[in-house]
Amino acid sequence: MTTHLEREPAAPAAGNRFPRPGSDRAVAATARHQRTILVVGPHQALADHVQTATGYIPGAWDVLVAPDGTIAGRLLASKPIQAAVVGLEPALGGIAFLDWLRRHHPQVTRVAAFPNDNADHNLRAANAAHVYVKPTTQERELGHLIGRTVGLQARLGTEKLIAFAGSLQRIPSVPRVYAELRSVMSNPDFDLGGVAKVISRDPGLVVKVLQVVNSAFYGLRQRISDLNHAVALMGSSTISSLVLGITLHDQFAVLGAARRALDEEWHRALAIAEAAKRIAESEHVSPDTVEEAYLAGLLHNVGRLVLASNLSDRFTAIEWPEDRSEVIAIERSAFGAGHPELGGLLLGTWGLDDGLVEAVAFYAEPTKSLGTRFSPLTALHVAVGLSPGTHDFIDEAYLESLGLPVEAEHMHSAPEAP
Repeated sequence: MTTHLEREPAAPAAGNRFPRPGSDRAVAATARHQRTILVVGPHQALADHVQTATGYIPGAWDVLVAPDGTIAGRLLASKPIQAAVVGLEPALGGIAFLDWLRRHHPQVTRVAAFPNDNADHNLRAANAAHVYVKPTTQERELGHLIGRTVGLQARLGTEKLIAFAGSLQRIPSVPRVYAELRSVMSNPDFDLGGVAKVISRDPGLVVKVLQVVNSAFYGLRQRISDLNHAVALMGSSTISSLVLGITLHDQFAVLGAARRALDEEWHRALAIAEAAKRIAESEHVSPDTVEEAYLAGLLHNVGRLVLASNLSDRFTAIEWPEDRSEVIAIERSAFGAGHPELGGLLLGTWGLDDGLVEAVAFYAEPTKSLGTRFSPLTALHVAVGLSPGTHDFIDEAYLESLGLPVEAEHMHSAPEAP
């Protein structure tokens, strides 16, 4: 690994942000290629931090350092760069540089590592960077984030797809309430009362959680009106998955996605999530796999919401068919990318589990995955294939390769969404 430092009198510049590592097999596929990270900012400590972080990523890495955006622009024009870590204060040009990078070099992964924790600055930067880290984030974690991005690029798409995704202006961040729930649940001694307490801070979220638990999915004989009771019935993993789905869809409403598109995709996501969960249960897999199948169903169409919020006029002008295979074909023709790969890229940059990313990215083309056994991807693929209006979707060769029966009658079809 080598580090190059170029300097000339100039104002400080941009900030850092890194995504987490993909599977070892995915990263290994790119390990033989020299890759480059650009660190933008006046502080050598950040460059040293990034340099050490590259030691945790397979392959050869070159670290370039630019004290400001002007020099960074020259470096970007001179050679291919995979990621830029920007460490400038937003007030000193960090956000402006990230936005310039998005418009002129959309294929570069943008990592913001602003030197302070000002929430307003981070909010303003929400559409400028893919991922946010603290300048003090441990080197191993930084390396994992970078490695994940490389792995995702190698497995999920062409340079054209990476550039398209990078050019989008309206990309949501990990919902805060979900991050808080996962933090509470990471404590081995957590209780469900603590989970309910986090959710109760958002009255609108409480209403939506109760709507789902009282839907046909749970077949309850009496109506549940108490959040603590609802959380106890659903369990912590299912409730956190549901919260992620709800808050993510709400973010897209703020980002400008058409209300009709949001409602349709949310109802579909709920139905597919429940179907995927039941399919996983029918295969007697681990509770973790069942819950991940449910979450994959909730998030499988997040890429559609990315398209609806960024290209809303074109999106709403299309008369979308019900069949998912046709939908994906139209997306790729009209926009240059389909919702599965866009959704996989988004969830991957958030650092969500590889199994979830793989399920969302490859649910329509499961043979592109690396899996050799039943997984959340399998459950999601079959759930979508059995959904109303979708024909000839299920890949029989894929199911046979896993030793599963091609006939899916033993699996439950998607129920009507609430």
